[in-house]
Amino acid sequence: MANPALVEYEYDYSLLGQLISFLDQEELFPILCGYFNKIVQSLMNKQKVEFLQYILMERDGDLFLKLLKHMKHHSLGTLLIELIQIKVTSKNYSHEKIIEMKRER
Repeated sequence: MANPALVEYEYDYSLLGQLISFLDQEELFPILCGYFNKIVQSLMNKQKVEFLQYILMERDGDLFLKLLKHMKHHSLGTLLIELIQIKVTSKNYSHEKIIEMKRER
């Protein structure tokens, strides 16, 4: 039997994709932007590595462009600043590892 600590999990990002598609709308309600901000912050606090892998590698960082498009909403501007300031300290995600993962896609 395989050691559970060594098993790599395949993540299903479909719900996260639907969440981010909220930003595809031309006009957004400010209250919904605040809820979006809170949901994304919660995801970052609970699953930072998986969230960053999805937005940076699976979606090629398009979340940043979508947030820039809606900068007039304070909560989305705040979220963009927080995303830019994230530091990943895990040895598993060195610069070389990220480049290797990009090549595998």
